[in-house]
Amino acid sequence: MKLFKIFPLMLVFMGLIPSCCCPDVDPFYMPTEMTVKSIWNNSLYDEFEDLTIEEADGFELWLEFTKREFLADMTPSFSFINQAMATQPCPGDGEQGLKHKASGIKIISTSDFQDIPAGESINHFFHVLEYDEDSEEGTPQYLKVELENVLSSINTGYVYVPEIALKLSSLPENNLAHSFSVKLTFEDGSTVSGVSSEVQF
Repeated sequence: MKLFKIFPLMLVFMGLIPSCCCPDVDPFYMPTEMTVKSIWNNSLYDEFEDLTIEEADGFELWLEFTKREFLADMTPSFSFINQAMATQPCPGDGEQGLKHKASGIKIISTSDFQDIPAGESINHFFHVLEYDEDSEEGTPQYLKVELENVLSSINTGYVYVPEIALKLSSLPENNLAHSFSVKLTFEDGSTVSGVSSEVQF
């Protein structure tokens, strides 16, 4: 008699019988649309009239995935790990992050940027700030991170944050209007890109 009670529990633990009422979800996502916003001192550049930017500090490109496709896992839906997590809150679509990790990022401009011709990579003119630790006074401290290293941030947490800010390190120094194109490449060869509004430097 005890065997008949124990056997169904074993099946639940092994995942052959579902043990919770969570709906089916697609745990991964891939971006299908990305916007690139020109930002000046935390405000949309387009909101300023006839503004010419005369210093790099304060100008950013904000990237945002505005459309995502949610995708299923490639592994079976039942496992010991899944069942061990059955007592946890139900997961949401995309919570396990990118289906295919970002492998490259490229920024180009419609105008020459210092000694870089229009259409060629200007990655090294941008950086990101990543949180390091709080100072003794409790003030957050940040590290300046080269653009190529932003891929780890995109791969680990981008689904949870609305934007990621790419900060300009130096001016183009040619008094021209620039429109920036940002392209992300993923491990499966797919890409997503966006173009900023025109900015006058």
